[in-house]
Amino acid sequence: MEVNNKFLYTYKNKKYNVILIIISLAVLSRLSMYLTYIVGKGVLFQSNGSLFDSFNIWDAGWYRSIIEMGYNTHYNVNIDGQANWAFFPLYPMIIKLIHIVIPINTNVLGSIVSTIFFIGLLIMSYLYIIETRKNFKEGLFFIIIMTFGVYSFYFSLINTS
Repeated sequence: MEVNNKFLYTYKNKKYNVILIIISLAVLSRLSMYLTYIVGKGVLFQSNGSLFDSFNIWDAGWYRSIIEMGYNTHYNVNIDGQANWAFFPLYPMIIKLIHIVIPINTNVLGSIVSTIFFIGLLIMSYLYIIETRKNFKEGLFFIIIMTFGVYSFYFSLINTS
């Protein structure tokens, strides 16, 4: 096994493009999440909406409110005093700018953008592992754990995690 360059891996006289491997694994993991949702809906858990509506919970509501309505003013703070001021603006601004160009459901768009950022994270992590450890197997193992791990769905939520 020898690494010719950072994105081209040679194994048993075959060359593999690591970026295509990373994208393929990320897409496969998201398809497996969707299939799990379809099979488990109503059996393993209750859901009232689509996959994107069901997965975008917790802080995703705050980000969605920033994307759709902007930051709260002192006139429209929740009755219990909660406001969306605690969340940084870059991520909602990116989604809002894309939403202006591609006006689709905020949950769907946010999940797509988060997944694209996740793929970027996987590529950068792979490069770091190759640079510091010079080991393709460790890089690939890390990518598989990150894409198919139990908590990997967090990387497709409208969330900065």
